Amino acid sequence: MNPIFSRTLKALSTLAVVGLLSACGSSSTIDPFKPTRVIGLGDAYSDVGLATGAPFTVRGTGTVSTVLEQVATLFGVGSVGTPVADATYAALPSTGVFSYAMGNALISTNAAITTDASLAEQVDRVLADVGTFNSSQDLIIITAGTRDVRAGLDKTTTVDALMVQLKRLLAANARHILVMQPIERSGGTYATQALAFADEESLQVFNYLKTAGYQGNPIILTSGPNTGLATNFNLYTYAATYGEFSTSTQVAYCPSPTTLTGCALADGDGSTYATRLFADNLNLTPAGNRWVALQLYNATAQGWR
Repeated sequence: MNPIFSRTLKALSTLAVVGLLSACGSSSTIDPFKPTRVIGLGDAYSDVGLATGAPFTVRGTGTVSTVLEQVATLFGVGSVGTPVADATYAALPSTGVFSYAMGNALISTNAAITTDASLAEQVDRVLADVGTFNSSQDLIIITAGTRDVRAGLDKTTTVDALMVQLKRLLAANARHILVMQPIERSGGTYATQALAFADEESLQVFNYLKTAGYQGNPIILTSGPNTGLATNFNLYTYAATYGEFSTSTQVAYCPSPTTLTGCALADGDGSTYATRLFADNLNLTPAGNRWVALQLYNATAQGWR
């Protein structure tokens, strides 16, 4: 068995505890949450146009590009996100899809690695725009950690910093937070580090929510008994082709994949972009983002109980 896949399966037994948390709430009734506003925070998986070159995928396909927009589409909120920078709105509209995410954002500011606004800075901005979230209306999607893993940052320190931002959102009445955990290609150091990050993240979220006194489960991670993004992603990338990615789960679509900026659709290409997983050596094709978004959406089946 692929050693990374084996480690993933072992990690899943630990990660599952977060999914089980929702089953231990005060009610067994699944929250029938239907958002009217989706807010994206984090990195390229949610960057709809704020950073130069966004979206970081195969552009010009005419399909929904980012993970954020794909999830919003599945919830029926909309398929096109609006990038939100400083002073874009005096107050964030009450309906629609909005993103503060930037392509190379880390969880904490580190100018030596990237000048893109960190998750911490993005939370500053959204809290200034929103003030208090509508607990029955707002879905917050956070895609963060993959860049931190690539930068080799310490997982415990980084997850500690993520928890600070999650607590700030909770304090502002956010009660529906969906977090995409880091993903990486199979068979390398980064993949192992991504799993370690996800494990630490799951344990910290579980431990906090267990003692924080929330009546429900306001944070859902892409791990647990009904889904496991890291496990499923590793399974897909372990094989040269898998499922809907009939061209390749390993060979990037873009001609210069090491630039990590995505690329434009090649002239005359009517299908290859839709049958490859990776756009470059980090970012995914629109089809890849759609697959990840479905994992996120499916994770909510356990409910914000």
